[in-house]
Amino acid sequence: MAEVVRPEGGSKDHLGYGSLTYTLEPSSFPPNPVPGVPLGLTATAGTSQVTLTWQPPSDLTANGYVIQRSISSDGGFSTIGTYNAYINTKYVDNNLTNGTTYYYRVAAVNQAGTGAYSAVSSARPLATGALPTGWNRAEIGSQNAGNATYANVSGGTFVVNSYGTDITGTIDNTTFVYRAITGDGSITGRITDISGTLARTGLMIRETLNDNSKAVAMTVGEGGWRFARMGYRTSTGGNTASRLGNTYTWRPAWFRIARSGNIFTAYESSDGETWFEVGSVNISMSSSYFIGLVACSGNATAMNTTVYDNITLTGSVGGDTALGTVSWESYNFADYFIRHQNAIGRIDPNVSPVDDKQWEMVTGLADPNGISFESVNFPGQYLRHSTNELVLDSVSNSSQQGDATFYIRDGLADVGWISFESYNVPGYYIRHSNYVLKIDQISGSTAEQDATFRQIGDILNGSVVQLKNRTTGLYLDGMGRTTNGSACGQWANTTSTNAQWTIQEYNGNYRVRNVSTDLYLDGMGRTSNGSACGQWANTTSTNAQWRIEPFDGNYYRIQNVNTGLYLDGMGRTANGADCSQWANTSSTNAQWELVSISSSSKIVSSIKEESISSSTTAASSIVENSVKTTGIEVYPNPVSNKLTIQLGEDYPENTEITLHDTLGKLITSAKVKGKIYELDFSTISRGVYIITVISPETRVFRKIVKE
Repeated sequence: MAEVVRPEGGSKDHLGYGSLTYTLEPSSFPPNPVPGVPLGLTATAGTSQVTLTWQPPSDLTANGYVIQRSISSDGGFSTIGTYNAYINTKYVDNNLTNGTTYYYRVAAVNQAGTGAYSAVSSARPLATGALPTGWNRAEIGSQNAGNATYANVSGGTFVVNSYGTDITGTIDNTTFVYRAITGDGSITGRITDISGTLARTGLMIRETLNDNSKAVAMTVGEGGWRFARMGYRTSTGGNTASRLGNTYTWRPAWFRIARSGNIFTAYESSDGETWFEVGSVNISMSSSYFIGLVACSGNATAMNTTVYDNITLTGSVGGDTALGTVSWESYNFADYFIRHQNAIGRIDPNVSPVDDKQWEMVTGLADPNGISFESVNFPGQYLRHSTNELVLDSVSNSSQQGDATFYIRDGLADVGWISFESYNVPGYYIRHSNYVLKIDQISGSTAEQDATFRQIGDILNGSVVQLKNRTTGLYLDGMGRTTNGSACGQWANTTSTNAQWTIQEYNGNYRVRNVSTDLYLDGMGRTSNGSACGQWANTTSTNAQWRIEPFDGNYYRIQNVNTGLYLDGMGRTANGADCSQWANTSSTNAQWELVSISSSSKIVSSIKEESISSSTTAASSIVENSVKTTGIEVYPNPVSNKLTIQLGEDYPENTEITLHDTLGKLITSAKVKGKIYELDFSTISRGVYIITVISPETRVFRKIVKE
């Protein structure tokens, strides 16, 4: 009888495939030979999983496959999966150990036997951690706090845990993981897994973070999580309307929302290549808005977990920088900083509020080879020139994007500093004149000094750390508690996100945010020695602001701004013991080591500020005005001896990697033959350096700290 080859697998017919093939007469043809070698095996890392894809042998005689895995490139393969009468060319290997490299090979089978194995492909799954720079999480409406984590695998993988009832009607009640964006833009992403309970999950654009905001969403939910739907609210507080997409959507599912002017269009796809429009709607929305991932469980007490990957944003996205929040000091007026005041750019000393002088140096809005100054306390607003003077303003068209874009040049007065040349008025530089900032042609030494600046940054800001007590070795732990006012505890060495904290500069001090719960470390206004430290949701109170000061070697003391008490472990050694506060003390109970979670290395307390002058330093890790978090992994950071740079599959052979110091001096460069490059840091002095990864299509920057 004729051989049956079925893409749907097994012996059952599936509606819509139309693949049942048979003959009533015996075949006169001889059996097929052993199949050839599968082609193009690719292993793609995820979180605790690796996805394999390949092409069938060129002779097209396979009716199944054998998939094998090893933890060594030299052999020791064992079978982890078989396909019989099933010619699907994809396999997902789950429940893997994050951080371990796995090696795979595939062979084709048919009635004649098993063919030769393919070339080996490898991947290293990673655990999720803190959200990347520029991304934030908000609870829209009133519900239990969810959380969101990220890993730089599979084109950027986000895991969002959410509560919330729905995103229908006149208000939303949902978790939203987002970025600020200005002007036209889009978000594309793939939903790979859904668990728990679900109302809707997918992508969203919204004008504000208020629950009744104008918004557009492309989601899946209902009907056994098969109904795709475009939802939209065209007026603030208005009802949400919707249009159905595919009612047989299955995972992985690709969604996209794009904005052009005030036209918002939603799409879906089964493979990320062929797209179908679900609907389009006209909404009069501010040019500065928010774009990201949305998920709600449909139950105030039950949680949904959605895994997204291949997240790509286009447009003028704020918040991407290789260096964190920075300030710019004048060359010829010491302690005078570039700031905004009443929407005017100028230089001043003793800036108050301090956020007026803080800037996110993001990818140039008009040219990714340039930079733009985004205000820290007015996200979505940028320094741009208007009739040659610098103003703080939103950017709504390509002309204004050009006004807000500058190129970093060697300092006109001192090459150890930097100057900013206008993108759309070449030969004109940012300078101060009577303390007001403008762009101008530069002639003479005074003007050169007026047009020269240096960057003042803080290595703590934006870092994700564990706080390890010097006396007990226990780590500060949020204990997974989500209630405002709940106590912080301590726990022995753990990889849980409960013991991971993001340090954020705020009003010249710091806020310390728990990665798991997003609550902030809070002194609760308590002034008694031994009183417990608490946690509180997003707050501007000085109770949640801390001074983090070097004290002894690699140890810090952490002082509450409101009460002046210091974070203190109290010598307690039991897991779960409360963490408390104490008045000025030199005890090791009040000393904390800041350990980077990406490397288990100490953040060295003697490194406080760096002056950055190379044109490479202000460029973003985002390239070509696209926010696809793709394919580069650099670890450990901080580094002591050896730095590993792992490139994604999209990077070609002979990708160039360079290392510069903070004055722009080239330390070393190399052409990479494979996907992994190791750089020797053992002879390099302590300090801050910039790694640049250069391919024909991209240029990516990373800040590296040498201990």
